[in-house]
Amino acid sequence: MKLTLEEKVQVTQHVVNELNRFWIKYQGDLYNHEDFWNQTLHAFSNEDWEIFMDVMDLIRLEDPNCYLPGSISVFQDVRKELVLKGHVPRCLDIRKNKKTEFKALMHIKDVFNNLTGYIPPTKFNSKPLDLQATPFERLFDFKDTNATSNQT
Repeated sequence: MKLTLEEKVQVTQHVVNELNRFWIKYQGDLYNHEDFWNQTLHAFSNEDWEIFMDVMDLIRLEDPNCYLPGSISVFQDVRKELVLKGHVPRCLDIRKNKKTEFKALMHIKDVFNNLTGYIPPTKFNSKPLDLQATPFERLFDFKDTNATSNQT
């Protein structure tokens, strides 16, 4: 089933919301928790990763300031693995790729949170900032403002 761009953004938003819940539950220490791995990383298919990468590409084009240092490199590593080993189901969920998979998921969470303005609580800040931004609208809002500014 081919998803629209809006549906891809919604899927990514759902995954990031789950990541944020885990982040809050484990106060940022996700790496050593089996339920985190089982419900996220072990569950993602190659198609899921393609969706995430498409959304990250869109964010990079529309609002590159959301990216973190190293995000481009991490996402390139994911794309490379999908091309080289895409014939293997869940190719990022093999031992050699665990570090890449985990780093990519953390970058996806942080880039998407930068887009929406959400700051999950940590042991350093006790309350999350939940700005309820709709990512699809945020990503495509620029077209309206550009159209308006060109008319003046």
